[in-house]
Amino acid sequence: MRDRFRTARAIVKTARLALLCGAIGVSSFGAAAGPAEDAGTDAAAIQRFLDAGKPKDGEIFARDALARAEAALGPDTLETANLYRLMGDTLFDQRDYAAAEPWFRKALAVRRARLGDSHADTARSVGDLAVTLKSMRKFDEAEPLYREAIDIRVRAFGAEHEEVAKSWFRLARFHDGKGDYLKAAEILETAVAIGTKALGAEDPLVIGWEGERAAMLFDGGDTAAAEPAYRDVIGRAERVLAPDDLYLATFRQGLSNLLRQSGRFGEAETLNRAALATRLAKLGPEHPAVASSLESLGRCMEQTDRPKEAFDAYSQALAIREKTAGAESPPVATMLTRVGVVELWLDRNIDAERSFRRLLDIEVKLHGPDSAQAGDAARWIANALKGQEREAEAEIFAKRALAISEVTYGPDHVITAYDLISLGLMFAGQQRFDEAEPMLVRALEVMDMSEATRKHAIAARTVLSFAKLSTNDFDTASAYAERALADSIELNGAEHSDTANMMLSLAFIRMYQNRPDEAQKLADEAGRIFEPLPVQSRAYIRTISLRGSIALKKNRAAEALGLFERVRDMLSQQYGPDNVELQSAFSDIGKAAFALGDYAEAVANLERSTAMIERIAEVNSEMAFTSRTGDIEDAAVARGAVFDHLVKAYDRLSPEGSADRAEAAEKAFLVAQRVIESEAATALAQMAARQAAGTGELAGLVRERQDLVDLWRAEDRKLTALLAVPPDKRDERRVEEVRGKLAAADRRIGDIDAALQSGFPDFAELQKPGALDFDAVRARLADDEVLLLYADTSSLGATDFETYLWAVPKVGPVRWIRLAPSTRQLSSDVRTLREMMGWGRRRAARPRSAAARPATAARGCLRRPTSSTRRRSRAWRT
Repeated sequence: MRDRFRTARAIVKTARLALLCGAIGVSSFGAAAGPAEDAGTDAAAIQRFLDAGKPKDGEIFARDALARAEAALGPDTLETANLYRLMGDTLFDQRDYAAAEPWFRKALAVRRARLGDSHADTARSVGDLAVTLKSMRKFDEAEPLYREAIDIRVRAFGAEHEEVAKSWFRLARFHDGKGDYLKAAEILETAVAIGTKALGAEDPLVIGWEGERAAMLFDGGDTAAAEPAYRDVIGRAERVLAPDDLYLATFRQGLSNLLRQSGRFGEAETLNRAALATRLAKLGPEHPAVASSLESLGRCMEQTDRPKEAFDAYSQALAIREKTAGAESPPVATMLTRVGVVELWLDRNIDAERSFRRLLDIEVKLHGPDSAQAGDAARWIANALKGQEREAEAEIFAKRALAISEVTYGPDHVITAYDLISLGLMFAGQQRFDEAEPMLVRALEVMDMSEATRKHAIAARTVLSFAKLSTNDFDTASAYAERALADSIELNGAEHSDTANMMLSLAFIRMYQNRPDEAQKLADEAGRIFEPLPVQSRAYIRTISLRGSIALKKNRAAEALGLFERVRDMLSQQYGPDNVELQSAFSDIGKAAFALGDYAEAVANLERSTAMIERIAEVNSEMAFTSRTGDIEDAAVARGAVFDHLVKAYDRLSPEGSADRAEAAEKAFLVAQRVIESEAATALAQMAARQAAGTGELAGLVRERQDLVDLWRAEDRKLTALLAVPPDKRDERRVEEVRGKLAAADRRIGDIDAALQSGFPDFAELQKPGALDFDAVRARLADDEVLLLYADTSSLGATDFETYLWAVPKVGPVRWIRLAPSTRQLSSDVRTLREMMGWGRRRAARPRSAAARPATAARGCLRRPTSSTRRRSRAWRT
């Protein structure tokens, strides 16, 4: 936003009354009163209303005065023309430019006829009409009038008169208002030259024009000319004007903005703070100019990695904008964006979501629900939701942003590519790789199209590397990350923080390639680059966490534990001890404690980690029910390794024969169920929902909804595949057809949900039933039944994959044992157990029902990738 010196309209207020007298033609003080003198008195009264900021009152008075003047003097006298002009002023000051235009035209017509085309008053009426047309954006009509006003004043006063200089200044302002900044600066140079001759180089008015010209050069992109222009005018202003002069503050603010944009933050901040201090002292804490300085200061704080100070500045600016511009104005929308961005940076994701949702409401009202501005807001909301692990909601807003960018910018635009990356990243984090990879590859193709988007291509390659890492394709992941790092070094330099982030990404991959020494080297180099940053910065914390993981990989568990505890303490200080941001830290501490044989400490920390995951999952599952997608992965399943590790820790803490083995067995039983995923489980949940609904109309709605959700998922996958195709090969007719089906299904599901909400409020809970404890299992078993549940658990440090089995009879003690890790031995182990319990010798071992398909469990998310493993968890009733 430009911030510059602005003069008052046309002529200073003190000159207005003198011009009134000249226009009325009063020949001497003490002339006899008459209609002309009455018109002059009325004109003075209207002017007082305008000067007092009461244009509406002035309009009411002017209408009566005009009626009197036209009746007494006629419409073609100079006195009446002056009232026409003032009537136009009252409407102009109310921003009713269309209503003001005919009054200015009447005033001009009379003055042309009575005074001719060489009189100053005619020039003024020409100027009034010109500025009105400019305000109506009728630029082609306005420009000839601005130039005519110059010609008239040259004839009236001479080419080097002060009034001629002012006319050139107004023409410069006209081009500035059109956005033709460099032409405006060129014209203003003429005004400065004439004004310097007429008034002197150090006249405040001339100095002000010089400041305007510097701003025009800056806005036009000619910073090489703008900087010396700013420095020259600041030097003269400091000699002539008071230290707290507002013009001087504005020049300092302009130079500050220029220096900030060119990366010279130290001097920029000094000038910005000086301008802010002057504006606060002179204008008060609620003036728009103060908000402009605060906004500029916030941007400077952002660019020097000081988000807390940026947030404070933006928050103050937002409060001012709300009072002066209105709660739903464009300036408020701008400030909400800046506030939300810094809140994201500070990991205050809930606050950021609130800011961006308000932003979306404003942009929809100002520009419409499918506007580019609404798409930007939706994009930001998706980011804030991802920061809260609310992936289901985030996906909805990310898809909205993509749909808007496809239409607004086109399929080959970098913003569209970023939306593809955002959605692909979500899909990859949910193990939906078939949907994710085409979107990510397509985004990379767009970003590789030109040199201008190479930096964006770095981000695309980084995301692809983590997507490949999540599928255990380490070689391809490494190739993407290596290319991203090389490009970052070339474009940003080897010491840039973005380059250090690429090093950390590659170090993670080296860990999973079992190349810990290379990972250590990359992490140390990244840490050296991040070292000057504040110790609470997330980049610094990520580096420490990675070093801990490398130490654990190298069997240096005590060193790893110290690093992980340091991460926990830093995050706790920043977010509080019970914030979900600490989830990974508690998990890491648990793994290190397990490696050291401190199983009580391992259990304590892994329990805290899983509790935090459950908090995340609870929020996400609520939205997943209403989001239609259905495939949104449970946060617990996505972090299944943490639950696996807790099962292992329970087993070690309470070994076979210990007094608390039964209690540990039930805890582990609940934990293991929590991360089982299978098609059978989904089918059973749907069947339970239908049975609970009965056989009437409600049951029909339940069945219809389930069928529609299946249809929605299938069509949504089709749309994803279609959008990942390059534009020249895309079937646009098919895209619109699929979107139509999605919209129709979405509307019908919404109608059904409304009916279910009133007739079946517990339906959502039945869609995903919770884990069962031993008593709940026994209540469902017949007298001659036993439930057998086994689950594979992923490796933990030096401890390999392990299989656990629970045997829950209708009556009697529960058995919980660790089986051999090889899944090939599983069937024989189960047979042995059945014989041991006395079942195999008496009847055939045929399960009555089973969750029969081993399902791939999601492991981790892209922030902290973990190895994908095959999770086989089956429940047998025998």
